[in-house]
Order: sequence, then C-alpha cells, then structure tokens
Amino acid sequence: MKQGGKASGGFTIVETLIVLAVTGMLFASAVLLINGRQNKTEFLTAVNNLQQQLQQIINQTTSGYYPNAHDFKCLHGTPPTIDGTGSNVQGTNGDCTFLGSVIYFGPGQSPAKFSVYPLAGNRLDTASKTVTTLAAAWPVALAQGNLTNGGAPNDDYTSYTMEGGLSYVWGPNPLPLNNPLAIGVITSVGGDASPATTGSQQFRLYGFTNSWAGIASSKDIVDKINKATTSTSSTAIIPWAGPLRACIASGTTKQSALISISQSLQVSLVIKNGTVCA
Repeated sequence: MKQGGKASGGFTIVETLIVLAVTGMLFASAVLLINGRQNKTEFLTAVNNLQQQLQQIINQTTSGYYPNAHDFKCLHGTPPTIDGTGSNVQGTNGDCTFLGSVIYFGPGQSPAKFSVYPLAGNRLDTASKTVTTLAAAWPVALAQGNLTNGGAPNDDYTSYTMEGGLSYVWGPNPLPLNNPLAIGVITSVGGDASPATTGSQQFRLYGFTNSWAGIASSKDIVDKINKATTSTSSTAIIPWAGPLRACIASGTTKQSALISISQSLQVSLVIKNGTVCA
C-alpha cells in the first residue's frame, strides 16, 4: 500500500536519481584521481629514464665509444671531411680522432626528440704536431649539412624520441636556458707530448654562443655546429662555467623537469610544477 506517494520500504524516483548522480560523481572523481596519479607516475618514470639515457650517452662519449664505421678523412690544416671514398673507416685513419658529441634540443626536429651528433677532428696541426687547441683539431659533426659535409653518403647522428609524451620547452620562459640548447661533451685537447703518447682523453662540458636562428632541419643543425667549431670561429664554442639545462614538459600533467648537466658531466633533474620549469 502506498503512503504519501512512496512505496513502503522503498525510494522515490527522485531519491533514486539523486543516489545515482552522487554515485556517478564519486566514480568520476575516483577515475580522475586514479588517472592523475597514473599520469604523474608515468611522467616521473619517463623523465627518470631520460636522465639515465642522457647519462649513458655521456658515459659512452667519454669512453670514446663511436658506433658507426662510415668513411671520413682528416688532413691537418683543413676540416675533416665525410666523402664516402677510399677506406678511411673508423680505426684505419691515424690522422683522425674522436672528439666527443653534441646533444641537441630545439628546432629542426620534433619537440619530442633530441639528437646526438658525434664529432671527429684532426689529430695533428698544420705543423704536423699533436693538436693542443680545439680550434686546431677543427671538430666536425659527422653528418650531412647544407653547406658542410655535402658529400657525406650517410648520417652518423642519432635521433631519440622521448617517451611518455615528453617535450622540450623552447621559446620565452623565465629561466636562462639556451634556445635551442646544444650541449658539447668534448675532449680537452692538448697535453700529449707526441702522437705516440697514450692515455685516456679528458672530456668537459662545452656550450655554444653562436646564433641558432633559422634552423629548420638536421642539416641546418650540422651547419651551425660546424660553423661554431671552425678554426676561425673558435670562440663560438667554449668550456661552460656552469651547468647546461633543458626544460622538459609533461604531456599529460601540469609538470616539468629541469634537467641539468654539470661541469663534471653528471645529469640531474628537479621536478617542477607548471610546464615551463618555473
């Protein structure tokens, strides 16, 4: 028997709708909370993996690791060339030496990518003596450019895609970040008494001070690197006094990670709120 329009021991339609609405909101809130935590976890995992990846690249560079065996030749007094002729592959050209790598973030590629360009250089200067300056070594990025290494048959640079939807932040921001950012992990040239002297190379952090305007492709990046390292523009690449830093934004949360590479070539990160490392 109904009393006051309400079934005995039951709920009205309005009450039922209210319960369903509240339950739906609680469920939606729970889903958002879980997704938010999952996204933050994925972001932390991705930036930690990026930190480890960059450290591994640096460690491989400082150990003298050069993965490819493409033809290139060095002749003191002129920049090394990549021409695909002859048999001057890795390990067979005594006039060339592996000088390091440039890690590049910025235009010319997707914001979700960064690239690593190996550098080769001359072992001897114009007087046929072991080089004692970076300018005399004449570092050259082993990849094709528009103006330099035009005859290179292959590109020895490696492009990496950051996982988890991460992206490099360039453009106006409150931090003194290079825009774009080129990080040189390069040997400190000099100190060898003669070409026969053996011993491990000492690497250090270098930064670029030349203009990076007008970059639209990997070939533009190569030209900018090579222009900065020529013997006539040696001041465009200098030992860096402090850390070089990259701002990496999350693709799913309002967070970012400030990645720093110190003078001791150690990679560290600090998690920030917001997407511009503020």
